[in-house]
Amino acid sequence: MARAGAAPVLLLLLLGVPLLTLAPTIVRGFPMLMPGRCRCLAFSDGRTHPRSFSKLEVFPASPLCQQVEIIVTLKNGKTTCLKADSPKVKKLMTIIMKRSSGSGPRG
Repeated sequence: MARAGAAPVLLLLLLGVPLLTLAPTIVRGFPMLMPGRCRCLAFSDGRTHPRSFSKLEVFPASPLCQQVEIIVTLKNGKTTCLKADSPKVKKLMTIIMKRSSGSGPRG
């Protein structure tokens, strides 16, 4: 025979299980948690001087994000995204590639 306190627990289980199965759907629908978003939402055109760069990361286009992303961390700790198709950024990347391959002037 069931105890009197078992009815609320049973009711909670009957209502709670369907809600738990919906939880991943709710989280998946939240845009900030979706996989496949690009890292950069706003871009700079490269007016920041390269000497203020602390770190430069290049992420190629992929199925998750269709654009090349160039993320710069500045010495003051701020991060900014550069437009990969900007002429200034293209020139900067050419200089960096030449320096990293061992050819070209250092300075």
